[in-house]
Amino acid sequence: LVGATGCDVLRPRTPEDPSSDPVVFVQPDTPETVVENLERAVAARDAGAYRRSLADAFAFTPTPDAATRYPVWNGWDRATEETATRALFVAAQSGAVYTLRLDGQTAEDVSDSRYVLAARYTLSVPHVRPDAPTIVQGRLRWTLVRGSDGLWALAAWTDEPDASGAASWSDLKAAFAR
Repeated sequence: LVGATGCDVLRPRTPEDPSSDPVVFVQPDTPETVVENLERAVAARDAGAYRRSLADAFAFTPTPDAATRYPVWNGWDRATEETATRALFVAAQSGAVYTLRLDGQTAEDVSDSRYVLAARYTLSVPHVRPDAPTIVQGRLRWTLVRGSDGLWALAAWTDEPDASGAASWSDLKAAFAR
């Protein structure tokens, strides 16, 4: 017995509060997990987890109105998406809770390597920028693909306006990309 009296090396430590953990990025082995990862990333304002949910060859198609109003869409890719999203997350009001709600989800064009999700969305993002909307609504079509590693990622996103005339996610992205 090697004496180390008073040494507590082998004593179990006090468990950490799981509610204080940062977003846990779950390995995206299903399309549904990608969607859940994106929802958690928005709620926690975790740009790293958000980025990890995007395919390397990510593409975004804005609403027709946003496409004509904002000159930011040419060359929009994964890096641009990450930059705009990071800026949105950094601009959060103190203590703000960001929420993404997807309603009326339907799966289309489903195969073993492709999954298209269509849904209505409402995104609430209480931020400090007076030139950008804090609530956006519309419809989205997310095309998720399975990579050669078997993991899924968001490869293409089409934003569509809804009948309410509310600002869209495209409007929000454009504001934070400038």
